[in-house]
Amino acid sequence: MRTIKFRVFDKQYKKMLGVETLYINEEMFKPIDGNEYNVWCYDTEYCSELMQYTGLKDKNGKNIYEGDIVSFDPSVPPLGVMPQEDEVGIIKYILNSFLVVTKNNVNYDIDELGDWVVIGNIHENPGLLDATAKKRQSSLHRRDKRAN
Repeated sequence: MRTIKFRVFDKQYKKMLGVETLYINEEMFKPIDGNEYNVWCYDTEYCSELMQYTGLKDKNGKNIYEGDIVSFDPSVPPLGVMPQEDEVGIIKYILNSFLVVTKNNVNYDIDELGDWVVIGNIHENPGLLDATAKKRQSSLHRRDKRAN
């Protein structure tokens, strides 16, 4: 059975917090910092975003949560379609499954793949996906030039 736990990103103070208690009926949560927050709010600029733990750890033993940005490490072969080496994506919960959604909108089921490494998250490292995609595209371009 998978461990159920959450974390929350406080957009107002721009920090990630672990969640100590989740009050379902009151639509509130209490992070480890001891404050209580509403899950639902109207001012999206200052809302806190709740993210669920996938039940999986990355290659280095780090917990993988929704909103994490992960990079594929091909050292362990996957069961399904193989991502490109160093391919990156965001962890999303879609149709009762945790998926890695890449910049090219290719979805990989995180349970069927080899090793992923958490390299950041969409809140604290929003430019990481773009920077990694540009770096990868540049290296592919250099490789193509050498082949010709």
